Amino acid sequence: MTAEVADEAVDLAGLMTVDELAAVTGMTVRTTRYYAGLGLLPPPERRGRMAYYGQVHQARLEFIRSLQDHGFTLAAIEKYLARVP
Repeated sequence: MTAEVADEAVDLAGLMTVDELAAVTGMTVRTTRYYAGLGLLPPPERRGRMAYYGQVHQARLEFIRSLQDHGFTLAAIEKYLARVP
């Protein structure tokens, strides 16, 4: 393993692909991408053609699910999240 490959592996520690993020949160990839398209998720970290998601994305998806469980619509969630840094 070269030093460059090892550095990249360390940089990606804790990051997930969209497939892994969807599996961890119990959502589908399609739903995850839909929420990202609506702006409910911050943009992922890009490495070439690959997008990587972290703990912030996971927490945000779990928060969205919690709000939906309490009866919030996506439009209401979008307005609420627009005010959250």
